[in-house]
Amino acid sequence: DTAFSNNQVFAAVGSNVQSFDLTGSEDWATLSGSAFGGNLYSIGISPDGKYLLYGGRAVWEFKQIIGNEALPIGRQSQNEDTNVENFVSYFSYDGRFFGRVRDDGSVFVGETFERSFARPFNKSANGAYDMGITSDGNILMVGYENGRVELYDYSERSGGPPLIYGLDAHPSNAHAVFSPDDTILATSSADDGTVRLWRVEDGELLLELDAEAEGVTSLIFSQDGHYLLFGTTAGEIHVYGMPEVER
Repeated sequence: DTAFSNNQVFAAVGSNVQSFDLTGSEDWATLSGSAFGGNLYSIGISPDGKYLLYGGRAVWEFKQIIGNEALPIGRQSQNEDTNVENFVSYFSYDGRFFGRVRDDGSVFVGETFERSFARPFNKSANGAYDMGITSDGNILMVGYENGRVELYDYSERSGGPPLIYGLDAHPSNAHAVFSPDDTILATSSADDGTVRLWRVEDGELLLELDAEAEGVTSLIFSQDGHYLLFGTTAGEIHVYGMPEVER
């Protein structure tokens, strides 16, 4: 995972986090205290470069970045199945919300300043593969192994949120991200060479982009929403301008 702050770039490398000062000439430096003890399955870095969320086996950990240090804030392993893996760690674009997906199909959402999770489903979301949430916290997105993407009304912040609509976005393993203004949902799959853009309001398909590869491995909007970037299984990075897309 990677993130930008005002003058630094942060990147997850192995079980550590490294930073690079854009205003200086020094090389990458490892943040003191950023190592995760145990098997690390996912890591999320808040867009402002202030917080870290680690997902391990039967444990998740939350840290705050201050200067060149990552300071522990919370670590939770209670009530966790000892065999479960937290394989998705996520932050919303404004950093207000964060979440995780476990390999048993459980999806959790929390508010950064609360530093605790609420489980948005009363039952397991079997096959959950990815997640996201709008900046206002009102719409929760879950991508599934079968390629489907579903949007839920999470405005009440309660378990069992009602389904707004579902999209048969890809053949399998659906990854999706909201644009920073929450008007567009971009979807991709490592098993599909097409990136699709959907209008969040009604689920209408707006645009299809040919990745010129067998699949797409990463997908992200720039912070201003003007560009869409994605990496492909061919080892290429594609950059598209977004202003021409009708929202």
